[in-house]
Amino acid sequence: MRELHEKTSVVSLNKVSDQWVATTANSSIRANKVIQAVNGLIENFGFYERRLMHINLYASMTWALTPADPLGSTVKQINNGIERRLLVLNCCTYDQTLTLPNNRLLKIAINHDQSFQNRFSVLKDVTMEY
Repeated sequence: MRELHEKTSVVSLNKVSDQWVATTANSSIRANKVIQAVNGLIENFGFYERRLMHINLYASMTWALTPADPLGSTVKQINNGIERRLLVLNCCTYDQTLTLPNNRLLKIAINHDQSFQNRFSVLKDVTMEY
């Protein structure tokens, strides 16, 4: 029995009578059923065009911190035992494709910086690393 494994590049996938033929660079394999596990990229294969809803969640993380008080709902304190950081989670967008506009991340970063400074003005010297 031949199998395709994770990270095997399939160069074509065609329905031939009642079977699927998956062709790789070195071989081909036939199957009665195929599972295309491509998540949001499935539109690139001609399926579900303009029917998917891509949700993007954004976060920013500060540089390593000295001890701080617990924070509110849109800010999480991350502590790995070596350093502590703050994670800002306050933006979500809906897009019809997985391709983001060029200026999207810059706008989100500015929003996170402003939200953080508005809520925690005493931490004005804390900057975002990511």
